[in-house]
Amino acid sequence: MPAQAIVGADSHYHAGRAVAGEVLRLLRAGQADGRVEIAERELRWLDMMQSALETLPDEGDFIAAQVPLLDASTVRLEDYGL
Repeated sequence: MPAQAIVGADSHYHAGRAVAGEVLRLLRAGQADGRVEIAERELRWLDMMQSALETLPDEGDFIAAQVPLLDASTVRLEDYGL
């Protein structure tokens, strides 16, 4: 269940990744058993989203990549241990 994926995660980043994976699983299962209608031409998006999800960096790498993009005048990195 999506809620369990969020609650069981050890960080917000991992919760987001977990729930995205759960949503994709539910969409595929719903489509397979006829509870969710997804147009044939749209099914490729599920594969693309799955691929994107699987290639997300580890949390530390993700944060390290984002820090240089931040506007230091709008966020105090030291408040987040960065």
